[in-house]
Amino acid sequence: MTHEERGQEFRSSELAENLFLRLGLDAAGAGVWRWDAASNIIEWDAACATLFGVTAKCGPVTEFLKFVYPDDRASLRKAWDEACRISTPAEVHFRIRRPDGSLRYVGARGCVLGQSTAHAPLMMGLLWDETRSQRLSREHEALLSLGKVLHDAPDESELVRLAFAYCSKFFDTPHALIAIRVENSSIVRVSHACGQWIDLVGKDSSVEEGIIGHVLRSQTAYVSENVEEDPRALHREYLRGLRGFMAVPLVTKEGVMGVFAVGRRERFDPEDKDIAEALGCVIATALARFRHEQALERRIAELSILHEIDLAISNTLELSFVLNEALSLALRHLGIDAGAVHLINHRTLTVECRAAQGFRTAHVWHTQPQLGKGLLGSVAVSQSPVFLTQQEKILSRCVRHRLILEEGFVSYGGFPLIVRGDTVGALELFHRAPLEFTNEWIRFAELIAGQIAVAVQNASLYTDLEHLHAELLSSYEATIEGWARALEYRDRETEGHSMRVTELAIELASFMGYSGEEIVAMRRGALLHDIGKIAIPDSVLRKPGPLDDEEWALMREHPRIALEILRPIKFLEPSLDIPAYHHERWDGNGYPFGLQGPEIPHTARIFAVVDVYDALISDRPYRKAWRVRDALAHIATQAGKEFDPGVVGEFLKLMDSKGFQL
Repeated sequence: MTHEERGQEFRSSELAENLFLRLGLDAAGAGVWRWDAASNIIEWDAACATLFGVTAKCGPVTEFLKFVYPDDRASLRKAWDEACRISTPAEVHFRIRRPDGSLRYVGARGCVLGQSTAHAPLMMGLLWDETRSQRLSREHEALLSLGKVLHDAPDESELVRLAFAYCSKFFDTPHALIAIRVENSSIVRVSHACGQWIDLVGKDSSVEEGIIGHVLRSQTAYVSENVEEDPRALHREYLRGLRGFMAVPLVTKEGVMGVFAVGRRERFDPEDKDIAEALGCVIATALARFRHEQALERRIAELSILHEIDLAISNTLELSFVLNEALSLALRHLGIDAGAVHLINHRTLTVECRAAQGFRTAHVWHTQPQLGKGLLGSVAVSQSPVFLTQQEKILSRCVRHRLILEEGFVSYGGFPLIVRGDTVGALELFHRAPLEFTNEWIRFAELIAGQIAVAVQNASLYTDLEHLHAELLSSYEATIEGWARALEYRDRETEGHSMRVTELAIELASFMGYSGEEIVAMRRGALLHDIGKIAIPDSVLRKPGPLDDEEWALMREHPRIALEILRPIKFLEPSLDIPAYHHERWDGNGYPFGLQGPEIPHTARIFAVVDVYDALISDRPYRKAWRVRDALAHIATQAGKEFDPGVVGEFLKLMDSKGFQL
């Protein structure tokens, strides 16, 4: 082979190698750059230019650094200087802001090739786009960390503050808001906001207008690249200086509860919408969980109030005492200014005030409207509640103008007092500010009205007291059963479990000599044995696979949580042992308190056997139900370990008497 032929072969192989190198870089999405310290010029290829969003392929380092996100410039320069100082390859990751405002995450690796002059280094390296991988990683970390942060929030205000702080940092903007749809209406109200939107809190709009309304109706995210000019935008005075705007629906299993929105001076990247939707789901879940917990706390508080009224009814025949006690509790819990109880005088066919609280004048005592006349007279005979939220509307239907005007009332709720289908009077509730009559508010006010009606009937028909008291206790039992069903609705694996174990536990307790109030207390405790799971997140409670150590630690706290929830309710005090101690073991290896042997309350020992037995003979997603014989054999082997041997013996006797044998 001649010298010329060898040269041609070398050049061909060099071209092929360069071609393969270029193909490899293109496949990896990487570009090549070179920096000459002597001229302070940095050059880059077409791939780098595309990543930067520019056409130029070289420029001073100072111009290049303008692309780099301000917070990342120092670390980039430090890595650059370090590589030059020790002449070893360096790798650095940073963000760039392209001319169109979009943000990109990039990685760069380079090394010193030599000296372009006596002291000026020459560097060369690769630059690649890692925006997608960074966003996926950040989204995953965001969802995990935000979910944990929001779970630990003590109240809704702190929950929203933490969510805003997190999203503000994530999207590099201080402007965010949450708007909630008002219950049973077409109104959307800004409930929380930060940044330049803080003054929007409390402002209402219709679901038929604006970006927020569009997101609620469509149940899809909305991204605006220039919100100041967006034809759908409302409240433009709050959008000055903003360009990018994103709004995502807050979706729960009950439907769309509201909208989460963020805005900033730069437009959002397409990937930001996916992250915002994911964060919106976390925020919606946290808000829904917190509101469910609040609803449960309200139910417990309401139950305690109803119980206090029930005690007043049971302990005295003095009607005025009972009515004033009920009014005091109603005003405090419903958050209203004044209330009055009026009873029908069937002799004069008028409505007379029998109790009143919160009034500044005595007018309420001196007016006695005729039945069917005016607002009060109509409520007393209509058997339907009335709700008004404007003083003009109240005055148009009321004959007691002086009362309304001098007291300054602008909101009104009237509830008929009905006993066995007959109206005996009316409960009136007044407020000196606009009041939102939610379903929860109306429901509890109606319960109070029902209790007052019961008290009125009790005063005239004392012989019916025991029957009425039984009805109230039945309501308590129904409420407890409702809690149990609500918990099972969250945990579909255990559907029907509470009622089955309650019936079998009562049967075993009766077999062992329990009776009367002991059985009643045991029934309530059995129904509420898993009430503590209300505080366990759905992600743990409904997890299809095994729980990790942290999740197990959280799950094992549910008996302690049950104790905290139920302890304030006086009438449930005899029923606390089962919810609190049904996961303790005879050998001391149970949770959460680690009680051993006789330290465990006897009712909890009884229930523990029944609870495990029912779980074994029931289907689960991860296994089929055991045969009764196998379940009984397992129970027998756990005597003295997991279970009280005496209880196991009695349980096996009971099952034997029912035809189930080992």
